[in-house]
Amino acid sequence: MRVTALARIGGGRQLSARPCVLPDMTTTTPGRARPVLVLRRLAPALAPALVPALLVALVGALVAALLTTSVAARADAAVPAERGVTGADVPTTGQVARIFPFLAGGSRALDVGSALDLYDDTCVGLTGGFRARSVRFAAYLDADGAVPYFEGREDPTFFVYEFGSRRRARAGFQALVDYATRCEGTATDGDTTRTLSPVSVPALGERRLGFRTASRFLDSSVARNLEVYVLRGRRIERSWIQRDTRVINRQHAVRMARLLGRTAG
Repeated sequence: MRVTALARIGGGRQLSARPCVLPDMTTTTPGRARPVLVLRRLAPALAPALVPALLVALVGALVAALLTTSVAARADAAVPAERGVTGADVPTTGQVARIFPFLAGGSRALDVGSALDLYDDTCVGLTGGFRARSVRFAAYLDADGAVPYFEGREDPTFFVYEFGSRRRARAGFQALVDYATRCEGTATDGDTTRTLSPVSVPALGERRLGFRTASRFLDSSVARNLEVYVLRGRRIERSWIQRDTRVINRQHAVRMARLLGRTAG
């Protein structure tokens, strides 16, 4: 039995532009109605010292403004603009065929989603998931239009989840880590027994997570999956392989994750 993907599926501180107004340097002598202007009398003596000081202060302010603007621009450039996930973010059939040669000459099926898959307290049933702002995933068919899963082959699917902020993406990734930690081992609910075991993944992105799952049903059929998740900025990348007939190759999932990092990162 196969649960298919298609079915479940800062800115810098801005300096003020207002002119700097020097105070009117006056004083009032007690008992007199008119102020005595001090600045006029002291101007000739102060000018030689005051003018250089004002120039130094002005140059310093301009340099500070330029540095602030430059830092802000670099910070903005480091974070990709929110544009949503597109078909260009997931690998082409030709790229995937380098990992799975039987897909050469095949095709890619794109679709959209809404949330990360998460499991409930039983660790067997799905919840409503962790919602993302934009989700797109791709499944692949061989040259004959056949689904690799039904041919007894490894069946790859790529997902890219984009969130409204880095903080939201980190929270989603932590929810995945919490789920994988909580559900590690074997759990049974009704007629289904599900086993989750961690898989080592090399350094990828900001954080990475890998695990295998095997769900055994009442008719003794087994659904096997291997998944690798990678956090990059506002995005979570998911590389997923399904195959029930034998154990899934971990290196294939790692190569998928690296490929997805190049297309979506």
